[in-house]
Amino acid sequence: MYAFTEPLRNAWTALLSPLNEIVAQTDDSFLTSALQLRFDTGSDIYRSTQLFLGHTCGYPYMTRWKQSHRLVCVPEFEIPGCSGTQYSSWFICRSDDQRSSFESFAGAIAAINEENSNSGMNVLRYQASKHATNGRFFRDVNTSGSHTQSMRAVAAGDADIAAIDTISYHHIVKSDPVLANAVKVMGQSVYTTGLPFITHNSERLDRSVLIDALNQCVEQLSDTNREHLKLIRFSEVKEADYDVLIRLETEAIATGYPTLS
Repeated sequence: MYAFTEPLRNAWTALLSPLNEIVAQTDDSFLTSALQLRFDTGSDIYRSTQLFLGHTCGYPYMTRWKQSHRLVCVPEFEIPGCSGTQYSSWFICRSDDQRSSFESFAGAIAAINEENSNSGMNVLRYQASKHATNGRFFRDVNTSGSHTQSMRAVAAGDADIAAIDTISYHHIVKSDPVLANAVKVMGQSVYTTGLPFITHNSERLDRSVLIDALNQCVEQLSDTNREHLKLIRFSEVKEADYDVLIRLETEAIATGYPTLS
């Protein structure tokens, strides 16, 4: 979930606060106690049969969770680099870096938020695979732990390039003007389907009911919180919409570039 600043966490809390009541009005057999909102993303939470609704990256959904979880919906954002249910990543470098094309970063150091990320690793691997030689493109790849940390690594000179999903980038530069001035966008990734909301297979609430309830939450959101989130609506999504993520991986492997390197 895009909730790495206090205003964002407050806005998500305000958005989801009415969800329990709205769902209960539709079918009170599903929710007998108040939902608890958690902002951590540990695997234990997603493994729990008590998971009612979780927000995850599409890549780990396809590689780890699709057997045990169901897709619910995907949020649409009014943010540059997003188009309906699709989003992309910005390829960023230091603001004073003179390189202007992706291929000119051959031999550079890349920063990724985590290995199991679509926006930070998968689309970067796909782009690098087009220019790799003997299975290599970068001199080194560092794992930072988050998109914010990847941007900071680039700004500090500890990395030369990173892929930052456009939604995270929007919120990071808005909350940290100094960091925003230290980096610049030098390219854009391919579009893929946005980060889905999922539910555990043990949860039997009808997906359409839940999507409708979430959109009622959006309608009740204040203008201030709506502006913080830049959220338009929640839209239905299906597994086939995420096949493109695996296709990017497969095509990179086919070119002899299975690992970002």
